[in-house]
Formats: sequence, structure tokens, C-alpha cells
Amino acid sequence: MPRNPLQVQYTRGELAESEHRVHALWVDEHGRDVEAWGDSGRLVCPRSCLKPVQALPLVLSKAFESAPDPLAAVAIACASHKGQPLHLEFVESWLKNLGRHEDDLVCAPQRSRRIDNNCSGKHTGFLAACGALGFETRGYHEWTHPLQSQIRDLAGALSGMDWHKLPYGTDGCGIPTYHLPLNMFAKLMSTFLRPEKSAYGEALALIHRAWTAAPMMVAGKDALGSELARVTQGRVIVKVGAQGNYFALDFKNGRALVLKAEDGGERAAEESLLSLLLRASAITEGEDRALRAYVPREIRNWAGDVTGTSRVLFS
Repeated sequence: MPRNPLQVQYTRGELAESEHRVHALWVDEHGRDVEAWGDSGRLVCPRSCLKPVQALPLVLSKAFESAPDPLAAVAIACASHKGQPLHLEFVESWLKNLGRHEDDLVCAPQRSRRIDNNCSGKHTGFLAACGALGFETRGYHEWTHPLQSQIRDLAGALSGMDWHKLPYGTDGCGIPTYHLPLNMFAKLMSTFLRPEKSAYGEALALIHRAWTAAPMMVAGKDALGSELARVTQGRVIVKVGAQGNYFALDFKNGRALVLKAEDGGERAAEESLLSLLLRASAITEGEDRALRAYVPREIRNWAGDVTGTSRVLFS
């Protein structure tokens, strides 16, 4: 039966000061529903949550193998990085290795340079994949480009949907981004849990291995996406997407979680994510405590006093 969305509340004293609705779905390794809150058929735009799928041409073409550190290259191709020195230095060295310049990247500067963009690793991976596949790099970000068409083919093969018919828009970094039902998003991500069942199994498994080997490349120091992979040693990996999207892969228990904060709020998405992972025993209480350094429950004022807290209501 349909259930209400999760209610994420932030209190001021004892009463809720703000409230956010979150649609969430757990599926098993076959993509079958396990537990849901809200509308599992709701159309969502997962944004950067799709980066592991968008990295598949890089992996399948073996283009990552010539990078300065192949596993780090795969990890940063999946990244929404923080523009920390390790990210900028790696992307710059990878571009040099490819005989490219940051001006070849379509993603615009978020600070002062194109490599600062949180998607610069993904775009460098696109350039590498184009070179290995014999594609013209000009227009690599356009819906009609053969690289983007190949990404749709791969996503379709993994999810059982025709991605060429999905509604789409333009992501913040300039590439196509797609709208699909939450349950199909979950099914797509669940394929990473059982790579041996997929025609692309080696590539799916390698992405998980890269994520585990180089977790700081995926987001950065003090960022939830990297720190969770580090704390769990890759047993659980998560990825943020703009406007309140997340996925999580629980490799030990063979489950995938996807969620969408209805109002696009990242703090509500992060609070829901950790609460759902703990509730399902995907992370331990000790791991949750360690991760709360990045997603604190307490709300504090400028003096450092606790003025409220966050809470998730499972209706």
C-alpha cells in the first residue's frame, strides 16, 4: 500500500520550525521493492546521482587505464568534488596526460577555473572516452552526440527503459539530464549490487572498486559521500545529486536506496539518508556517530548553544 513520505523536521525548542517531505525507496539486488515512503512512481531528475552510469563509457573503453592513477580517474569521473587541491591537481594532470587543456571542458568555472567545477572529473572522463572510442570531442555534451547516445543505451540496458524517449533537460554542467520514475532509478542503481548478472559486470564492479580505493576523489575531505565510503570501507557507498537526490548501495545486504527531498533540500536528504541507513542496519550506530560530524542532528546558534534538533518521522 502507498505510504506517506518521510517527514523531516527541524525543531526550535520542542516544536517543529520547518518540515520537509522525502520520497524514498529500498529495493533488493534484483530491483524489487522492499520498503517505500511516498510515491515510488514519482518522476525525479537524479542529476549527479547518474554519474556512475555516465562513467561507463570511460570504463568500458579502457580509456581510464592511461590516466595517472586509473582507479582515482574512475572515482573522480563519478564525483561531485569539492575542488580541493587533490581534485584540481588530479584533473589537471589527467588533462595533460590526454594532451588536453581545461578550456576543452564544457563545464563552466564555479570559482575561477573550469577544473574547479565539481563535474570536471566527469568531463575529463568524457574527453578520454571520446578519444578511445574515436568520437569527435566537439559537442560531446550535446544530446545528439554519440557519447551521450551511448550513455542512454547503457542506462537503458541496465534499467529496462528506453532512455532515448525519456524527458530531459540540461544539467548544471551542461550535459543532458533525465527524468524517470523513482522506482526505475532504484532498479538502475541496483544493478551495481550484482555485477555478475550483467553484461557490463566487470565495469560495474570496477566502479565500486575505484570508489572504495579512492573515496576522497568522489567528494572530498569532510564531505558525506567520501567519508561514508571511508568509514564503511566501501561496504556502503552513497552519491548526492542536486536538488535533494541521493542513492545508497548496501553491498553487504544487497539493497539499494534512492530518495528525493520534495523541496530539493539537501539537508533533509542527508538526514533522511543517514536515518534510513541506520534504521535498515546498513550502517552501525558507531558509524552513524562518526558520520554525524558531517550531518549534525543538533541545531546551534552563533554562540554554539543547542537550540533545536532534526528528526525523521516514519509514518
